[in-house]
Amino acid sequence: MRQNILLKTLLVASFGFIAAGAMAQEQQQGPANRQEMEAQQTERLTKQLSLNAEQVTKLQEINKSSREAITALRNDQSMAREDKMEKMKSLRAEREAAIKAILTAEQVQKFEAIQQNQQNRQGQQQQQGGRRRRAN
Repeated sequence: MRQNILLKTLLVASFGFIAAGAMAQEQQQGPANRQEMEAQQTERLTKQLSLNAEQVTKLQEINKSSREAITALRNDQSMAREDKMEKMKSLRAEREAAIKAILTAEQVQKFEAIQQNQQNRQGQQQQQGGRRRRAN
């Protein structure tokens, strides 16, 4: 009986270590995934809008400064949740304006159409009960 309790204790402890390792690994992958998503978005916009090399460089700079501002906002524990959400909305609007500033008039029209399409898809996903996860 004593051996049974010891075995159960070891089993529970080993599951705890496995779970802790998995959680730590997920946390380490977070920022890399955001940067990967950012790189994919830049690549997608480069193709969809036919960006030149100078525009790509400026877009990368905009994305970097935006990412840093958003990260700082997320880490700011002094702000109320509602204030953070409002500031986040403001940062997104600033980013969008900065992107439009580096585009030609034709590219701005395409960019706005892309943004509208994304908003429509997000609205549909919310109506269907949330986001669907992609299979890896």
